[in-house]
Amino acid sequence: MIVAAALLLAGCGPRVLVNSDDEPVGWEAVRDGRALIASGDASAALTYWTDLLAAHPDSWEAARGLQDTRRATLPADAFERLYREAVESQPGDGLAWYLWGRARIDSPNEAARAFQKAGELAPMRPWPPAGLAFLAWREGDLFRTVETYEAALEEMPRSATLRHLLGNQLMTLRMTVSAQRELETARRLAPDNPAILGSLGQVYMQVQREEEGRALLEESWAKDPGRSEVAMALAQAYIVQRRVDDAEAMYRKALELGMGRDEELYAAIRAARVVERSRGN
Repeated sequence: MIVAAALLLAGCGPRVLVNSDDEPVGWEAVRDGRALIASGDASAALTYWTDLLAAHPDSWEAARGLQDTRRATLPADAFERLYREAVESQPGDGLAWYLWGRARIDSPNEAARAFQKAGELAPMRPWPPAGLAFLAWREGDLFRTVETYEAALEEMPRSATLRHLLGNQLMTLRMTVSAQRELETARRLAPDNPAILGSLGQVYMQVQREEEGRALLEESWAKDPGRSEVAMALAQAYIVQRRVDDAEAMYRKALELGMGRDEELYAAIRAARVVERSRGN
């Protein structure tokens, strides 16, 4: 990471970083499309992503959203055929190869070959190495997961996407200091991105920077009230403050959004509720 850090600092002014992710679609548009997918309105989601991709044909985010909608609505053979035909008709298109890798994600070797080809054809896009890192993570090879992100950052040191994904992985490995460093850089590259704000807020909570962490989590939630991990983190932050109603509300919201139960946190909420009632008596 020393080379990546040097590249990151070189030629970028004293405190200004420019995100190298070449993505014409902003996080607001992605948020709205993901909300449609989550709502179960497949027809509206399909129309939304199709129109967004038509307006921004170079958007990998729009292509990802459309693919996720198609995966949920098309028969498996029709879904696969669509992306196989795309890569056959556009063999020099990195995005087509990346989408083919995603379509074949349950065939790890084939998916890896597709992601590698996508990376060769689109070397400054963050998603092909992210796909390879995901395959390593799913195999349980956490060292290779981190190594894949770090290697990609050697080539793309100003990628907010890669720094965010690496920061999240380091956070799950309890490598909190390293995670904080990556996520703080990601925030400088993409200061308004709610996913990055939420991840950095979680790290700050872990390093006892509670006020900053809670503020970032609340900002993330205000921008995108559909992120289950942020809702759960806010529930944890609020129970520390003995804001029992707020903690319980956010915990339930996290469950509604698909987050798994946290029995320890739920027990803390119930215990705080008992104490609150006993004081009321």
